[in-house]
Amino acid sequence: MSIVIFHSSEFVVVANFMVLERAICSINVLVCFHSFLSYYSQFINDNFDYDERCALELLSAYGLKEYMFDVAKVQVLLELAF
Repeated sequence: MSIVIFHSSEFVVVANFMVLERAICSINVLVCFHSFLSYYSQFINDNFDYDERCALELLSAYGLKEYMFDVAKVQVLLELAF
């Protein structure tokens, strides 16, 4: 293994590239997470085979209140339909 020695100007350029790379990775993670949340919301609204009480408890435990309201709304509408 060899040691690489950077001059201060080169170090700044390398550091800037590292910051840019981290930002791009973060954006990719956020895009993937947003996509996952979109699919999850669709699942909640389209699927009625899950245990709504368990779902509400898990969503509450993880602070996902917007999805708690989706589950509650969907389940109430389902009950009203029957």
